[in-house]
Amino acid sequence: MVSSHPARLLKLQAKVNSVEEAHYLASLYSWLLEDSASLNDVSVETVNKNHPGQMAGSFDIVIAVAGQVTSLGSLVLAYLSWRKSMQQEANSERLVKVQMEVNGKQIAIEGMDDAQIQKVVTSLARESD
Repeated sequence: MVSSHPARLLKLQAKVNSVEEAHYLASLYSWLLEDSASLNDVSVETVNKNHPGQMAGSFDIVIAVAGQVTSLGSLVLAYLSWRKSMQQEANSERLVKVQMEVNGKQIAIEGMDDAQIQKVVTSLARESD
């Protein structure tokens, strides 16, 4: 859970704009769970806002919280791997909104290429040391 982590907040958050796009979040959630299974200081959770007419079991947001910047970096690499696996789904990258947060600083990364995202992660790692 979020509250069990240190005061320093390291988070990767993904959301979609509509219920019709929720399968992208389900795919990313599964991917992050599997990829972060070996990281002891990471939790991956979902948030459901229960919109009228929404199917049971769907969710609106995926949140992965890390205890260390290196773990956040691993989560970002998992996101990049998932994104690459979803390339045949033309809308997936555009529809899933992903941002990182480190110590309150939020950065949207969904529109960036892999090199730009790696540069941001490296910069955030330096800032939080």
